[in-house]
Amino acid sequence: MLFGVLVLFLSCETTSFFAFPKAASAALPFTVFIVTSLLLKSGSAPFHYWVADAYEGAPSPVTVFLAVTVKLCVFLIICRVISGPLILGLAFWRPVLIISASLSIIIGCLGALFQKRIKRLLAYSSINNVGYAIAGLSAGNLSGIQASCTYIIFYCGALLLLFSLILGPYGSKPITYVAELRRLSPNRQSSIISALALFSMAGIPPLSGFWIKFFVLYELIASKLYALAIIGAFASIISSFYYVSLIKVLYFEEGPVVIGDNTPALPAPILFLLVISLSAYPLFPGTITSLSGSFALGFFTEFL
Repeated sequence: MLFGVLVLFLSCETTSFFAFPKAASAALPFTVFIVTSLLLKSGSAPFHYWVADAYEGAPSPVTVFLAVTVKLCVFLIICRVISGPLILGLAFWRPVLIISASLSIIIGCLGALFQKRIKRLLAYSSINNVGYAIAGLSAGNLSGIQASCTYIIFYCGALLLLFSLILGPYGSKPITYVAELRRLSPNRQSSIISALALFSMAGIPPLSGFWIKFFVLYELIASKLYALAIIGAFASIISSFYYVSLIKVLYFEEGPVVIGDNTPALPAPILFLLVISLSAYPLFPGTITSLSGSFALGFFTEFL
């Protein structure tokens, strides 16, 4: 980030947010440095190496903060930057986003298949899902930003719901290993909500996870990014295996359950979050599409 700002200053003699180098020899490194620094913070490949260790080593509340709040904020900053000063560098940052989205989708999908710890599995899952959000931005148009904003908001909602169940912030013992998910089985409410959240993240219709992936892939096809769309479609099929395997552990694997470690009944705010993150899009598609469209349009028009 600092190197990109230095290139901007040497080229334009300013550090204004709205400045962009006119010479291609300065515009290319400026754009690439700024975009890659933000991709690093978002946890997308090939800058993803810190994600799994950070999720695993951090305390549970910090993990939730990194996975939801930080990811959402950084993504919105990326939208703001590429639709603001870097809009003139579309030819430079679009290939970077395409490559990063492809690698994130593939690495996140394959990496999650072999994880035994729940935090590491969710870390690779987040890499995979950030890839889909970045893929929408690589379309390079307003509708692509709209699809990406809708995707990341609903994904963060489903992820927050899942974290609230497995990490036990309401007094229960956190779940560390995938095999420990069967502790949720005696609590019917928690097991049903966990299954719905996992089905949504896997992209099973008619839950919101299906619709947000559908519209991202639609934007890729409309932008003629066929290779990236094919990668996203096949990775979505593969990722359904580890999501469904979690449901298998939750419902069908037998084993001892430690008394007192089960997740307690969820309060009303979490149930409200369930409705928002899993079913709001199919229930109110027109309203949400309009809101996300207005939100994305603001990035393009407010400062241009």
